[in-house]
Amino acid sequence: MNNGTSWEDAYTNLQNALANANPGDEIRAAQGTYLPGTTPAATFLIDKNLHLLGGYDASTGARDPEMYVTTLSGDLNGDDAEDDLTNFRSDNARTVVRIEAGITNATLIDGFTIRGGHAGGSGAANESGGGVYALGAPVIRNCNFEQNYALMSGGGLYLGGSGSEGALIENCLFEKNRADKPFDAGGGLYVGNVEGNGVSVSECRFIENEGGRGGGLACIDANLQVANSTFMGNVNERQGGGLWCWQNTSNLSLEVDGCTFEGNQSSFGGGLYFVSSAGVQNDSLIVSNSIFVDNTVVPNSIGWDQAGGAINTGIGEGSFNNTILIDNCGFYNNSSTQSGGGISSGMQGDLNNYQITNSVFSGNTAAYNGSGFSVFLGGLNNQLDMQSCAFSENEAQLSGGGAFVLANEIAGQSNVMINGCTFSQNTSSDGSGLLVQSRGQNIEIEVKNSQFLQNTAMDYAASAAADFYGTGGGTGTFTVDSCYFEGNYSYWSGGVEMGTGYNGGGDFDFYLSNSTFLGNSSTEGGAIGIWTDDGGMANFHIENCWLDGNTSTLKAGGIAIYPNTPNFHAAISRTEITNNQSPEGGAIYIFESPNPIPFSEGPSCKIENSLITGNTSNNAAISVDSIRNFQLINCTIADNSGGGIGIAGQSSLTLQNTILYNPGFAEFVGTSDVAVTSNGGNLIGDGSLAAHAHSSYDQQNTDPLFAGMDDFHLTENSPAVDAGVDAGNLSDTDLEGNSRVINCVDIGAYESEFTVAMECLTGSREVVAGEVKLSPNPATDFLN
Repeated sequence: MNNGTSWEDAYTNLQNALANANPGDEIRAAQGTYLPGTTPAATFLIDKNLHLLGGYDASTGARDPEMYVTTLSGDLNGDDAEDDLTNFRSDNARTVVRIEAGITNATLIDGFTIRGGHAGGSGAANESGGGVYALGAPVIRNCNFEQNYALMSGGGLYLGGSGSEGALIENCLFEKNRADKPFDAGGGLYVGNVEGNGVSVSECRFIENEGGRGGGLACIDANLQVANSTFMGNVNERQGGGLWCWQNTSNLSLEVDGCTFEGNQSSFGGGLYFVSSAGVQNDSLIVSNSIFVDNTVVPNSIGWDQAGGAINTGIGEGSFNNTILIDNCGFYNNSSTQSGGGISSGMQGDLNNYQITNSVFSGNTAAYNGSGFSVFLGGLNNQLDMQSCAFSENEAQLSGGGAFVLANEIAGQSNVMINGCTFSQNTSSDGSGLLVQSRGQNIEIEVKNSQFLQNTAMDYAASAAADFYGTGGGTGTFTVDSCYFEGNYSYWSGGVEMGTGYNGGGDFDFYLSNSTFLGNSSTEGGAIGIWTDDGGMANFHIENCWLDGNTSTLKAGGIAIYPNTPNFHAAISRTEITNNQSPEGGAIYIFESPNPIPFSEGPSCKIENSLITGNTSNNAAISVDSIRNFQLINCTIADNSGGGIGIAGQSSLTLQNTILYNPGFAEFVGTSDVAVTSNGGNLIGDGSLAAHAHSSYDQQNTDPLFAGMDDFHLTENSPAVDAGVDAGNLSDTDLEGNSRVINCVDIGAYESEFTVAMECLTGSREVVAGEVKLSPNPATDFLN
């Protein structure tokens, strides 16, 4: 009878079984190959909800889709050549399976190989969905899509329109399918214009598919969830080798969780490409628990740039409240022929939020900037937040070996926070671990609780493991707090560079605090370099840092300071600069190179409550050239090899409450054109400052009687106890954070607990220390 009531009476034609089925029926297909008809227009039509199951043994009724392969084929003449999607295909069915609108999750397609579809006709319906063209929302499970072709979109499977909301694709293989047109998409799978609950893809594999955009999977204007799936060896010429998503509509999301992207290739986003286009709002990309390895971007198309070996994202101008979140992901050995070996992103619009958390970037490469991560920020009130990420062994030819961040000229009131990250063994020309550049207005940059270890800036004039640069007329603040720098190398500034200038200059505040610099090296500025140039204006604040064992081969074993514009102001406080070495300026080198020399209202540098000891140089621990306003207040400069301070080139030095004690070397050396002012309260180990000392309040040729070797606290009998001058210009705390004045102010970096003086020095007169009694009480006149 062949009416499908039993295997003995099974249909001999699947089309008849589908046509005669009632809603809710289950159709079982035995092992074999089934053709939809004899002409390219033929298709297996599903226009009612039913279950279509393959993988049966007709003789026993047993089901095992892997053993009893059931194929729905569009190769009507049986002449297709394997892996050739061009020749011998004119006779093929344009779409092997067509699923009409109105189909819901009540329809299940399970256990089939669908191959040989060739949607190469004219009109959208005949140019998409070579394997399956679906306007409904079926469940497709345990199916293989192989060797299918679409001139436009969805070589393997096309899901389009509101009718596809809720479609489920589970445990399917998409292999060697193609979508051909350069600007069309989805070699394996295409999802378009599906809002609401969208489409869910899980436990799928996308292998060696090709597409103009989205070699493996493409979505446009759709909510899409992709989970526990693999994208491997997919290729396209333009965007998204593995997965491509373009959102022109608001309130849409792409969620990728637990996926692997390996060996995919395109021009943008070798693994994944995502864009929220101009004017949209509340779109989101969430990528979590996923691995990206060996993905690449290369110049596939003439005139196209390249970026984002693993991921490329973009948020368009005029868009707002969009979110990108990348969490607990790994990026390994991805590459870009331009920027962003791991990730490259552009964020325009306003009030957008970008978060990267708990992720690893290792072994990625980029010919330009940001081998691990590269982002360009524009628009207003945007937020970039990077937390608990690790960047190691990445290499960029230009800037940002680990990560590169640029706030461009149209950026404003935006914030960048990098917290708890590690940058190790990365290489580049500038910013071998991290480079952050700001050209925008009121940009706030913060790097906190992060480590920079053994990063290398490769080229001549290269700079810093962490490079912070304001330019282009920008304004804002850079903050580095509670960070650790060890074993980094560059030509200029081994650990950190901070500066502003060029292209209109900039006006920035720089804060560097609570940070440690150990064993970094450079040609100039072993640990730190700060500068302004060409219109730059900056205030630098270095506080509570420790610089130990850093080296430079020319100048500034610890800190290099180049104030080359009038509006340069640096304050270094509560900082220990120890055991650094350089031929010139073992601890600090300052050189101003203005034209004319020096500026009439020049830059300033003040060092306060700091310890400078154990540094080695050929001249002095601190070497100063051509700066008019340099102050040392309550500092201890002791036991340095090469001497204490050397100044030249019309420089001006002001000393107050400072110890200079470097036995065997000159405490002070100066050229004939310098000026030295003592505010008093200084203790000097020799007579080299006799001509400049305050006759009443300075002590010459005096031993400060430190507590012990390498212990620069004061003993009870030290002549520095209570011997300083309080001119109303002192800070509240000493080097260790203790109260700066106990009884009378001490000389040097440490305030002792001892009290010896009954009268304190103010610089203008002596005052009695201790209790003051007024009588009568209340007073009837002023006390002067």
